[in-house]
Amino acid sequence: MSFRDRVYQEYRRAYREIWGRSVFFKGEDEITSGFRQYEREFRQEVRSPCSLTSLDEIITTAKQSEIVYLGDFHSLRQSKLELINIINKVKDAPAAMAMEDFFVQEQKPINDYLCGKIDRQQLRERTRHGNGYGKSSWRGVIAILDYAQKEKMPVYGLDVKGRFRQRDKRYAFCLDHFLNDHNQLFVIAGDFHLARAHLPSFVQQKRKVSDVVVFQGIESAFWQLLREGQAQHPAVRIAERTYSLNTVPPLLKALVWANATEWKEDQKSSAGLQKVHDRMLHSIVRRAIEVKGRAQKVSPKAIENIAYSVREREEALQMYMNSSCPS
Repeated sequence: MSFRDRVYQEYRRAYREIWGRSVFFKGEDEITSGFRQYEREFRQEVRSPCSLTSLDEIITTAKQSEIVYLGDFHSLRQSKLELINIINKVKDAPAAMAMEDFFVQEQKPINDYLCGKIDRQQLRERTRHGNGYGKSSWRGVIAILDYAQKEKMPVYGLDVKGRFRQRDKRYAFCLDHFLNDHNQLFVIAGDFHLARAHLPSFVQQKRKVSDVVVFQGIESAFWQLLREGQAQHPAVRIAERTYSLNTVPPLLKALVWANATEWKEDQKSSAGLQKVHDRMLHSIVRRAIEVKGRAQKVSPKAIENIAYSVREREEALQMYMNSSCPS
């Protein structure tokens, strides 16, 4: 077995162990045959072999789009910060955001916050984030709103209750309405909504618009790049006008999701979860290299370089030993 295959095997094993401990949509009523069908449609769309691309291509395509769909891993603040980075490079006035993190009926508190009439705590109390509904990173949500406030960008609540397909149809109705007042919309929603056959299709049925879909850390793309030693490449093209930023590794996503669903009363901080991720990736590298004896202290960056880029075991072992000191 090649070194890249060993890394792939060990990484997938660690990923499954973490993901298996969490229950997807735990406590919600969305695990139905309809939901599973929606999930299958999404996975079918993104599982095709991807090709390497540049951030410049994504930004250029987004600048030419009336709707920029941005895939959001709700529980991870890093995911939302990446979205701010993309929006900042792409936006053109008059632009606006639509966020799945808020219900449509929560528009007044959103507006009041953006106008400075209420503070963060009051916003939280007047929206679903105050009662624990959903699993969004509150700090990530606030970072996006603070950016919008600074840039004077309107923000619209997009979410409604219901099954996925019904929700997407309602989202499409809202987006069609918002486009009457804005040249460009940044739509921040969970990945399943953004499969071409889902929300983007419903919008196109209402009006023909130029659009682009930008996911983050699509697992199927990561698995391909991991085996090829290309997992540090910044972005991939999944299909025409559909991309994924390689910014959120699956192992970290699994840890964050497990934290959000199972450990509500004692959530680990983002920094704490990052340390857990770094330790797990270190263990993956050690098993792939077949290092014996006491663990070495190696920087997370060096471990990432070995795990994601190095192609041969001998090179990986040499890099590991040269970057380490006894712990």
